[in-house]
Amino acid sequence: MITVVSIICFFFLIFYLRLLVSFRKSVIPVIDNQNLKSISIVVSLKNESGNIENLINSLANLDYPADKFEAIFVDDNSSDNTFELLRNYTSRINHFRVLKSNYIGNFGKKYALDYGISESRFDLIVFTDADCTYGSNWLNTFSQMFEANDVVIGCAPYWCNPESTFMQLYFCFENMRNHIITFAAANLGIPYSAASRSFGFRKSAFLAVNGYQDLYKYKSGDDDLLLQKFIQAKYNINAFTNTSAFAVSEPPKRLNSYLKQRSRHVSTSARYSTKVKLFLAIWHILNIVFACSFLFSFFHPFFVIPTLLKILIDIQSGKRFEKEFNLRFSFTQIFTFSFLYEILLVVNYWNSRTKSIVWK
Repeated sequence: MITVVSIICFFFLIFYLRLLVSFRKSVIPVIDNQNLKSISIVVSLKNESGNIENLINSLANLDYPADKFEAIFVDDNSSDNTFELLRNYTSRINHFRVLKSNYIGNFGKKYALDYGISESRFDLIVFTDADCTYGSNWLNTFSQMFEANDVVIGCAPYWCNPESTFMQLYFCFENMRNHIITFAAANLGIPYSAASRSFGFRKSAFLAVNGYQDLYKYKSGDDDLLLQKFIQAKYNINAFTNTSAFAVSEPPKRLNSYLKQRSRHVSTSARYSTKVKLFLAIWHILNIVFACSFLFSFFHPFFVIPTLLKILIDIQSGKRFEKEFNLRFSFTQIFTFSFLYEILLVVNYWNSRTKSIVWK
């Protein structure tokens, strides 16, 4: 038994190191790209009146020529004054357009996004959300990545400040950890997830895979499920991160909001490929087993070692990558959040399978 556990620990360590090396490939410098591409930004909004001013100002202040991009805002049948605010704030910005979805139904953002894409002028499409703030090189880096790729996954971290609650700090930690595994997988040739806060692709590729045509029945997955179609069609896919190209948003304020959001996101995993499911199963099961290994120490003290190894790895990786995400965690927080991550992973998976998925 001790030999088997030792072998498992060895392979866990190798697997972990391989992921870290793969993630580092996503950290790219921003080059002085003179061949900036024309890009259409598409945003779906539903009851986002509190975020309109920041969204418009952040996009208008991007370090990108106004004649090289457009922003298309599609109001998804808001019940507040989102549409009116959008029109007011964009009235003097010629390359910003406001549309109103004519579809009424609680089917997520897909119809609104599809409408925005159909009205776009350029072949390169970038999705984002209403609650985001952008680094100055956000669009420049997409342009750079589109040189060699058809689909581009950007980095969309949460931000925290000294006033953030314990749970908000955890949400930032979870977001960072999810980015690491997602981007590492993409660089290993098995991309599986993207966030609509920072996600780009060629319009021609979107049309070639019939867009959302067979995805409307799912209330989530405007990003992940679309990515699966690009994967099946074997398009070139890559992910990037650098601190000047973030699409940053605030973490959920309440646990209930977080649980609903994560259940919606996790629900799409049932439609991942077998290879991706196997990859994620191995990674998450190993983490859970190592986290709980100490519970069997009454059989033999050796069972404490896997748990200690996991703690050391989690702390090392947390401190190593927090700078990449403009975050800062104490050793105690990383230790606590790492175990909470494994618990909530099971909770979120269970909720995604047992509770109905609802858009706003």
